[in-house]
Amino acid sequence: MDDLKALSAELRDSLRSLEKRHNNLEEAAGLADADLRDNLLKQGAALSADLAKTGDRLASELDRITSQLQADKLDSSALAAGLTDLAARLGGAAAASGKRQARS
Repeated sequence: MDDLKALSAELRDSLRSLEKRHNNLEEAAGLADADLRDNLLKQGAALSADLAKTGDRLASELDRITSQLQADKLDSSALAAGLTDLAARLGGAAAASGKRQARS
């Protein structure tokens, strides 16, 4: 009978010890989960900020390229208009000198 009481007491102690380990492990897992969530949130925020910066840089570069292309287009239009004007003047001058030579 004493052996059964001793065994029962030993089992209760083992059960308490296991429950305590189980509670400690649950608490440690909960802390690890919270730490992991915090790290994931921080990393997500950092990646979002980097993505926003990259998007801003790309938009800025596209605006710069668009402006440059528009300026180049305007310059080519001005060049074309200038060449057309020059051709008209040269054509008019050639026609006028042709008329003078024909009269002579």
